[in-house]
Amino acid sequence: MASVGALVGALVAGAMAWDTDVLLAMVVTGAVTAGGNALNDLRDHQVDQTAHPGRPLPSGRLPPGAAAALAGAGFLIGQAAAIPVGLDLLLLVVVVQALLMAYEIWLKGLPLVGNVVVALLVAATFEAGALAAGALPPAVHFLAGLALLANVGREVWKDAEDAEHDAGRTTFAQLAGLDRAHAVARVATLAAVLLSPLPFLYGFGGWPFLAVVALADALFITAALRTKPSQAQRFSKLGMLTALAAFTLGAIA
Repeated sequence: MASVGALVGALVAGAMAWDTDVLLAMVVTGAVTAGGNALNDLRDHQVDQTAHPGRPLPSGRLPPGAAAALAGAGFLIGQAAAIPVGLDLLLLVVVVQALLMAYEIWLKGLPLVGNVVVALLVAATFEAGALAAGALPPAVHFLAGLALLANVGREVWKDAEDAEHDAGRTTFAQLAGLDRAHAVARVATLAAVLLSPLPFLYGFGGWPFLAVVALADALFITAALRTKPSQAQRFSKLGMLTALAAFTLGAIA
């Protein structure tokens, strides 16, 4: 998904999918995200034994040492692949990796702050692709903003789903209660809906973009209407996937 995000960001910025810098940006975002996810699963190993026992580490299918090696390799590959593209992308990679480590060490335990950081990291994949394309048009920023808002909502819903099992940190759902967590997630998700047509108003994508992004909005609204956080975050993810399709269609139309 991170690699696809970089590709979509590059296409929206006007690049060709087969451009070498775009392909390298896809490697960068995929590798850094893989490293960050491995680090996250490693740090959450004990919590996942109760909350998600079927995942690779708590189930014993993957040893912790392998996860640590994957995290380190992902970060190194991401930096190495960014160097040929340019200093801007390399600096973004360094900042993202610093945020990933800060999230695991300090920010994860701060209510809402950790959720926003994760959403920022998702949004950064589109900016990375645009940097590889050598342009940062408004449509890329709108896409990143939509991803930021939608993923804040999804992250809060995920914390609400795990509220009974989370240990060692205080999430917003635990601190403020499930009802307020749902409310914050809904506001963020519906804000993404309000943002979604703005690229069209700025001349991006045409009617095909608007039609598909309307479908994404319907999924986001469905997510906001769900009462179970597990269902809400699944519909939100489907909405984001559809929004990616809308921006891709808008870029190539």
